[in-house]
Amino acid sequence: MVTPKNRCYELVGYPEWWDQNRDPRKRNFKRTSSTAVVETKTEDDVTGQHSALAVAAGNGGKALNMSTLVINSAWIIDSGATDHMTFDSREVSTLKQSSQKFVTTANGTPAPIIGEGHLPLTDNMNLDSVLVVPSLDYNMLSVSQITTALFCVVIFWPNFCVFKDIRTRQTIGCGVKRGKLYYLDLVSKSLDKLRQALMVNDSEGEMRKSKIWLWHRRLGHASFGYLKKLFPSLFTKCDVSSFQCEVCELAKSHRVSFPLALNKSPDPFMIIHSDVWGPSKVNSLGGSRWFVTFIDDCTRMTWVQLMKYKSEVNVLFQQFCKMIHTQYNARIQVLRSDNGGKYLSAELQQYLKAHGIIHQTTCSNTPQQNGVAERKNCHLLEVVCASLIEAHLPLSYWGEALISAAYLINWVPSRTIDYQTPSRLSLRRLLLQSFRIYLLMFLVVSPSYIFISISATSYPLERCDVSL
Repeated sequence: MVTPKNRCYELVGYPEWWDQNRDPRKRNFKRTSSTAVVETKTEDDVTGQHSALAVAAGNGGKALNMSTLVINSAWIIDSGATDHMTFDSREVSTLKQSSQKFVTTANGTPAPIIGEGHLPLTDNMNLDSVLVVPSLDYNMLSVSQITTALFCVVIFWPNFCVFKDIRTRQTIGCGVKRGKLYYLDLVSKSLDKLRQALMVNDSEGEMRKSKIWLWHRRLGHASFGYLKKLFPSLFTKCDVSSFQCEVCELAKSHRVSFPLALNKSPDPFMIIHSDVWGPSKVNSLGGSRWFVTFIDDCTRMTWVQLMKYKSEVNVLFQQFCKMIHTQYNARIQVLRSDNGGKYLSAELQQYLKAHGIIHQTTCSNTPQQNGVAERKNCHLLEVVCASLIEAHLPLSYWGEALISAAYLINWVPSRTIDYQTPSRLSLRRLLLQSFRIYLLMFLVVSPSYIFISISATSYPLERCDVSL
């Protein structure tokens, strides 16, 4: 087939959409011209680019940590690609044979794969198992692969997108929309000094945010509103609404609660709210499947006890009454609970009558009437769930995490008591520096009599039952 002269691109010129990557000479010309465009940017262009990145910062992105714009970026961010793919094998290090022989393109045509390897894009983005497909027109960045490998999320906005680390909330990369596609922006060395100079201004603010996130994790993923009450100096230039923890969203999602009653006991231990939770599908390390809570209506001080059987409520409540009388020189006047069989047992009812304790129960199938205890159970389980997710621990640690959660909640200000801490009755000084993130790894030093001079003197301990 002969192409007419008026349609021959060699004679009339190549259109903009023509793929110049097929010819190595044109590929070199393309890169040279692309680099020349970057070198000839005006000061207004650079200012406009950083203004666009500042918009990303206002939407929750860390703009000054993102790479600057580069014209004709070759990496397309593709949510439909199953693997990272590139057409240039020279950019891939440690090229090896791939287990895949072909890759199917969007039009159904199979494209041969000549190998795979490692490809570093930026300081924060290193791609593994990048397939080399010479017949491709552009490099493809797989969203599913990079979110799994880097444990990050990709947030798309109308004109750009950002890659954010899930654990640290740091922005590790960004992309810009050109046409109908999102392209990954690589670091431009010519603007790197300007980027570093601009980052200095935000170093102090980022340090504050890092401390806020640290205390958020230390206090069992406490509310950022409570953290602002505890550490007002850290929130001088930070808005509470700008902090969003995905672990909290996974662990604390629940239905809207019923409003609280206006009447409240004026003195501690006049009214005790109680509820039993269980059975757990997974036994704790001690074999417990249930737990019972006792909450003081006046101070919101909370005590929890693990149980293997529901019938232990009677004995545990009697022990709780003796502890309150001994430690606080007070007597419980009212026990408020649901009308479950564990609270209506003959032994417990006889004990309540003998000590003059009034037992208030809810109506049938209305747990909302016991809202204080029900919400406290939700709060405890939210902290437990967040702690286990954060530490990547199995569910069998829920009992130990529960004891730790109750301790932390008693030291966190509560809105129902005017942002005072429930433990103010016991201690006057809050030693915040003693808190640690739940279940960190420690090194335990072995006694000198059980190791020789050439053996390790310590071993890693991955379990810590309380977050102190």
